Amino acid sequence: MYNKGKLNVKAVLIIFLITFSIFLGIYAYFVYRYTSLLIPLNADRGFSLIEINDGGYVICGVIYTMYSIILKVDESGKVMWSKIFDQTPSILTDITYMEGGIFALGTLTSKEIGRDGVWLVKIDEQGNVQWNKIYTHIDNSSAHGRTIAKTRDRGLLIGAVKMRNATATDLDIWLIKINEKGDVEWDMTYGDEGDDDVFAIIQAVDNGYIVLGVTEINGSEYTRIIKINDNGAVEWSRVYKYGFAHSITQSGNNGYILVGWVRHSNLKENRVKLWLARIDERGVMEWNRTYGFGAGYSVIRSSDGNYAILGNIWFNETYADADILLMKVDENGSIIWNKTYGEHGYDWGFSIIQNSDDDYIIVGETTSFDADGVDILLMKINENGTLEWFKIYSGSKFKVSFAIYNVHASMVSIIELDRETIRRLYPH
Repeated sequence: MYNKGKLNVKAVLIIFLITFSIFLGIYAYFVYRYTSLLIPLNADRGFSLIEINDGGYVICGVIYTMYSIILKVDESGKVMWSKIFDQTPSILTDITYMEGGIFALGTLTSKEIGRDGVWLVKIDEQGNVQWNKIYTHIDNSSAHGRTIAKTRDRGLLIGAVKMRNATATDLDIWLIKINEKGDVEWDMTYGDEGDDDVFAIIQAVDNGYIVLGVTEINGSEYTRIIKINDNGAVEWSRVYKYGFAHSITQSGNNGYILVGWVRHSNLKENRVKLWLARIDERGVMEWNRTYGFGAGYSVIRSSDGNYAILGNIWFNETYADADILLMKVDENGSIIWNKTYGEHGYDWGFSIIQNSDDDYIIVGETTSFDADGVDILLMKINENGTLEWFKIYSGSKFKVSFAIYNVHASMVSIIELDRETIRRLYPH
């Protein structure tokens, strides 16, 4: 005679293991795309940041590898508030700001809809969640949120990647145009036979938007740029087979600057070189240059008309010892100055902004500086490259607020509960 209780426990355990394995797959894919690092199972990472009106910064990322976090700090890096989401698996990868609202984008695996969905959270400047929404494709395929950009009409353009259909493994780029309330105005998919992914979206110099991503051709991945109009129609598309670009910004000559990395076939070492390129407004390559061993992850145009490039350099082939690289170049890619930051271990920068005082603010992760494993790293660097301060934020220092999510159609509402309330309502 069978024991029903034991069978139920076993079923719950199997479901948990399957769900957790799916999450690790999502997270591993994201970190591989963005860092090529092995993944510690207790890591805190800051992926993107913004400056808001009060001079402080808001960071999005993950703590304990699996809990999404939105963290507000003041202009000196002191924590003002944190919002931690205990709906796992989930990850927040990009963030943007419009007057009166902060929007954080990522991926949420929902038991209610049974697959991964593009997740958008809107919060106010005090950290109050105003709404959550999950966007899923009509073909019932899984989708992951990658990047988000403001549009000229005070809306948002979400860059996501989706499975080609509910049963396929190939990926397509999925763009979703929404208004400031999160309502969908249009959506489009873009892709060829292999995998296609998106890394960045910016406003084009001649209206419309530039979509930077990667496309797979005959088993190899190449940089792809798609120019779309305000309604998502493709105006032109180009593939670049030399380097792998990860970030893009407008240049001073009505073109664009790309940064990423390139792997030379004649290099004996298993390393890549930082790659910088400039294209014109039609995507025609004007020049491209490589610099040392390392990779570029983010590029912005500085207030003085030059460019700040955030990247990394490595000291061995395992990528276990790395420093953050900040390099300033002119319109032709000539180096004005370059600095590295880090100690023994690896220090990684994912995103950079220039604040209202013309300083550079970098967010990423570190195992240096007496970090508790892998911790969120925030750095302030002046316009000459001098490090003014750095802060480390460990997930072990934050109280995890539990949350109940109720999914209705494409929207997720959130009710926060602390640990004591959870124990009272759901005793074990």
